[in-house]
Amino acid sequence: MKTKRIAGAQIPVFDKNIPYNKQEIFKALDWAKENEVDLLVTPEGSLSGYGPYWKDSSDELFDALKQVEQKQKESGVELHLGTMWPNFEEIGMVNRNQIRHYGKDGDIYAMTNKTYLVPADKGCVPSTVGDSIAVNSFYMPEFEKEDGSKFVGVGMICNDMWGAVQDVGKDTTPGQALMEIIMERNNIDLVIHSTNGYKFTPKDQEKTENVRNIFDMWHESWMRMTCYRAMVSMISVDSCVHWNWEGEKNVIGTTRTSSPSGVLSPTGDWLTDVPRTGRQYFYYDLPLDLKDTTSRDKSGRYWEKA
Repeated sequence: MKTKRIAGAQIPVFDKNIPYNKQEIFKALDWAKENEVDLLVTPEGSLSGYGPYWKDSSDELFDALKQVEQKQKESGVELHLGTMWPNFEEIGMVNRNQIRHYGKDGDIYAMTNKTYLVPADKGCVPSTVGDSIAVNSFYMPEFEKEDGSKFVGVGMICNDMWGAVQDVGKDTTPGQALMEIIMERNNIDLVIHSTNGYKFTPKDQEKTENVRNIFDMWHESWMRMTCYRAMVSMISVDSCVHWNWEGEKNVIGTTRTSSPSGVLSPTGDWLTDVPRTGRQYFYYDLPLDLKDTTSRDKSGRYWEKA
């Protein structure tokens, strides 16, 4: 069976330091090349930083992206890069929170723009505005199934997975779960989830242990149920530091991610076991026909086709 080595980089994201983030991405690309990885995913905002700070350093961000693109092309590793970015579109310049999908040749072949924005995305616009659409699936050019058919991917960014929007000063309110759209498009083979969710800092982890556990169960269960219900594989990658991290090295190994990083099967089972703390690079050799060799009967049980 044909496989592709898909990988993620659970790396720290420095919200106010684009050069630092660029170096983290460089290191991840070097690791991916050394380990013969076909596809690498980075967390939400991994180049720009998460939040509005990048807008005061747009020239720095433009320069850093050019360098990342050059490095990625030289590495020959397909890159799915999470970053804030000002897109030039038909309606003008539009700030997006996006995943930029680059092929091995360095060309960008698709973009995913975040739909459910939160206060930290201030200044960005959702995928429902402008040239973009929510859950924009795409053919993955380097991925082809055994019978020659196309392999289809779709990007989701943080809250797009959880199906909720959040307003300043208001409770989180449910929105349409994008999972329902994925289920309607039953040709999707892989969900690429780039996230950078809220994390409890080492100082408040002990006193908020119960709340953190609830968040953990919710996030993991929702990802597993997405795969189970939509019969789709998923790779998810989070940052390993809290928002507004300022470079303290000891925090990298002590802050628990908001959701697990790793690879999930169409049965909702983990195919990897990635630690929830620290800088982690991981990969999995994903069978491209995994979805097609898995079936479900009316009771919801799965079995492997002979």
